[in-house]
Amino acid sequence: MNDIHRKQILENIDELIKRTTYRNLIESCLNKEILSAVMIRLIEEQPKELRHRLLFEKITRRGPKAFNILLDILRDSSIDAYKILNPGANNQIDVSLRQREYENVPMEKEDDIDTTRATTTYQPLKNIENTLDRDGNCFSNNSERIKTDEYIENTKHSHKTLIPYLGEPIHNKKQYEIIKSKIFAEHPKLSAYPMYSRNRGVLFLVNIIHFKSGEKKREGAEVDRDNLISIFRGLGFKIFYYEDIEFHVFQDLIQNLINSEYLKHPECFVFGMLTHGMYAHGVSKVEFYDGGLVDVEDILKSFNNTNCKMLLKRPKIFLFPICRGNASDYGTKLRSDKNTQRDGYVQNVSLPDLTNIGTYSDMLICYATVPGFQTHRDPLEGSWFIQSLCNIIEEHAHDTHIEDLMKMVCADVAEIRTDRNALQTAATENRGFNQVLYFNPGLYND
Repeated sequence: MNDIHRKQILENIDELIKRTTYRNLIESCLNKEILSAVMIRLIEEQPKELRHRLLFEKITRRGPKAFNILLDILRDSSIDAYKILNPGANNQIDVSLRQREYENVPMEKEDDIDTTRATTTYQPLKNIENTLDRDGNCFSNNSERIKTDEYIENTKHSHKTLIPYLGEPIHNKKQYEIIKSKIFAEHPKLSAYPMYSRNRGVLFLVNIIHFKSGEKKREGAEVDRDNLISIFRGLGFKIFYYEDIEFHVFQDLIQNLINSEYLKHPECFVFGMLTHGMYAHGVSKVEFYDGGLVDVEDILKSFNNTNCKMLLKRPKIFLFPICRGNASDYGTKLRSDKNTQRDGYVQNVSLPDLTNIGTYSDMLICYATVPGFQTHRDPLEGSWFIQSLCNIIEEHAHDTHIEDLMKMVCADVAEIRTDRNALQTAATENRGFNQVLYFNPGLYND
């Protein structure tokens, strides 16, 4: 579909929704082969109030004949909607000429759509099971794909609606094959967070690649995006992804998220923020498309036990692969020092039955570097931290809990050097994360 027709639908989408019946429209789209059964199933799995809008948005990403076919559908079912997309047309328009334009011409797959942003060729994932389960977690087969860049083009900057992400990775250099768990992992000393159901988790990912100020593009950020989406989709997570959004949009999305049904049942929540970062006066900040800055602490506060009660007692992981200063870390010479001292001793005391919980609990915060220092990102392979995280999860998530996984990530990142011998020290912070978290990929008890 060309940009003019796509814009015409999107700018009038609210009026089109008012003047059409969702059920009739979706049946016509199936009969006219604009959408496949798989695509319709994906839409049907979404919340009822979003389906009508998603249907029109989906049509805009179909082939060049989709607009004319949609006109024919509307002409037969809703003249008012038809006139919105075809102003000035009379009710008796002869459609035979338009029918000849697309008759016997197969609909192009979404891979074939000409778009100014999606210039790379999609390479399908061969090893991750991309099929839809009843919770809408791992979806899409290789015959029905949506280009990531094409999908994002219509949702960037001002998209405030919580809609599960339907894009397929196209920029990741590696095809991940996550080792599946054979048994639910347990720890000999500590209890484990429940990770048994098909409603395994939610990944909420924000990626600022470009900046309104004209600041240089964050090369390699698309690779980080696609690597994370591949890995967490393989773990059975529902994905929410937003790119190049402004600060006020982010604020609205967070408020919508913490009050949404999407956080009611998942066993785990992961938040990722890919952007420029800074560190000033002891505070880490992240930057949005419009240059707006927000303290990392304010993001964490949004998901604490006071502000996000739906995630109470559930594991929350935060990924901040951001710079936390301007200094390059060139390390220091090694020395040996075996002298250690204890700072004190606290005697155990008995406690009454607990009736409250800390403001912050069950949070694991993961940084790509320590305060004061820069992070490193390869323009072709993505950031060191995300590369390592995805590789470690792929190979070890089946039998290793998240804190040990992060120790492995930190150790792996610490071994990498730039051509000028600069290095990077990843760090994690535990806020009441008092149980172990095993992802148990591919294993369910329901």
